Parts: sequence; structure tokens; C-alpha cells
Amino acid sequence: MLAFLDVKSPLVILFPVLLEQGHQLWHKGHEGDIYDRNPHIDRHCQNALEHYRSLLDEQYCGSVADIVGGNVTADRVREIIARANTGEHIFHGVKRERYMNGVMKKGIKPFTPEGRLQGRSSDWTSGIHLFGSRGKNSVISQGSGFFEYAHSYSEMPNKTFMNMAVTNRRALQKCLGEIVLFEPDRSQIELYFDIPREAMHLLRAVVSHPPVPEKAYRLSRQFGQKAEQVMFELLEKAMVKGYEPGGESVTQIKLDKIEPVRKPAWDIYS
Repeated sequence: MLAFLDVKSPLVILFPVLLEQGHQLWHKGHEGDIYDRNPHIDRHCQNALEHYRSLLDEQYCGSVADIVGGNVTADRVREIIARANTGEHIFHGVKRERYMNGVMKKGIKPFTPEGRLQGRSSDWTSGIHLFGSRGKNSVISQGSGFFEYAHSYSEMPNKTFMNMAVTNRRALQKCLGEIVLFEPDRSQIELYFDIPREAMHLLRAVVSHPPVPEKAYRLSRQFGQKAEQVMFELLEKAMVKGYEPGGESVTQIKLDKIEPVRKPAWDIYS
């Protein structure tokens, strides 16, 4: 859950234990720096990062890696999630490609269709729920920012899109002038106010390919998986090297041939 308090409020702000230890990573923004340079802060950042890494089991991270495919490994999945929690990042997938023009210009409004309260909020995720929750022997991807909401529906049969917005506690605090309390590993974070464009970074994967016939689910999954591999690399770069609020990272690739797909989407996802 994210809580917002007026900066001028006389209330004493009680941060979670890791926040008291000063673990936040300040990713590259208008200050042009990725980390706080205070050695004490850096040491606690590393402690928090190791803590979050230790919470992620090999089976879950391996399952996510298998779904994305390519050269994605369990260690790379673990690192993204651990750094997402350490840096206090939250994620929002843009469900339809036609919404992107408005998002790029004005940010994200609190009336996205997936908002649980009938369009009065935008839904975000943090930590492990970026990819989905743990199932008994699988990943439950329903409601995840990456596997569900970031896949942007489009009527273009020869292109597959994934779009995701990412922001963090400090960027929101700086832009909105409010103190933000972060909680890791949340499946649903409902924000009831505008998230301005300058407070978030956009990640965008575009895959051009031969046209997909209607109901060709296996073929559609192939292109969707390729888009996931592209988006995964964008996420990894954002979490490891940092990102600029107000900016965007876009990768476009073209597939000239169709390769066999190992499993249809409904077998891969649980």
C-alpha cells in the first residue's frame, strides 16, 4: 500500500524498518545520479538488496524465467524484483495501445478501466507481483503488471505492443509534494490521483512481425513472448542502471520469420 501525507503535516511519519535503515536507491533522475553518495546510505542499500534477494525462491524465479524464455534466468528475475523493492518502485501496465498517446502527453489518470473501484483509481504493483504471485508449482500471472496489463491490446495484426510505466517513492514525493510510504510486494496499489508524466518513466516494447490470423493463439503467443523478452531487458536496465522520470525507453524489433512455439499461452500461464 502507498500512503500519502501532506509534507506540512505535524504527524510523525513511521517508515517500515528498512526505510529507517535508509535503504532507498535513488535512481537516475534530474539530479543525474543513480545512488546517494553517502557511504552509510549505500551500505544500507546493499543490506536491503541482499535481504530482498534472500526472500525469492529459485522455483518461483525459474518459473518466471521459463515463461519469458530467451536468455532470461532465475538470477536475472530475482535481481529485478529485489531492486524493485529496494528502490521502492511501483509499476503500471497500459492495457490498450490506443491509450498510449494520452499517457505520453499527460501521464496516468485515476480512471483506468482496470481500476477496481469502477474507474476511480489506477492500479499499480510492486515487488514480486510485477510478475505475479506464487502458485503451488507455477506463477499465477493474473493481475500482474508484466504478464497481463503490460500487454497492450491493438487492432494491428502485424505488431505486438507492451507498455509499462514505472515510478518510485522519491519521484512521486518530489513531483507531488507529498510524503509517500512504500510497501513491498503488493499485488494492487490503488492511486486515486493523477500521476503526471514528469513523475514516471515509460518502458515500451514494439515487435513487428507477419500478420497474425484471428484465433491463432500459438502464433500470437510467440510474438507476445518476444515482446516480453524485450520488455524484460528494459526493466532490467531501469532497475540496475536507473531511469529518468519524465523520460522513456523504447525498443523496436522486427521478426521476419515464424518459429515453432513450445506451448500455447494457456499452458504457460497458470
